[in-house]
Amino acid sequence: MPDAAGNIEYHYVLLDYVCEITKGVPAAGSDSADVRWFTLEELKGVPVTSGTLEVIERCRPGAKTS
Repeated sequence: MPDAAGNIEYHYVLLDYVCEITKGVPAAGSDSADVRWFTLEELKGVPVTSGTLEVIERCRPGAKTS
């Protein structure tokens, strides 16, 4: 993310995972305050970084990859 002068102020590395819930209950760890599952429709109302929703859409079963 650039600062007001156009210099890089922040750099993030985001890892996206496709997973299937098999058992258990999600719990926040030491690196987060909260954890929860969202449907894609619910996620569209959550502030996420640029490009995140597009990556999630491409990972859905049957999605076009091109």
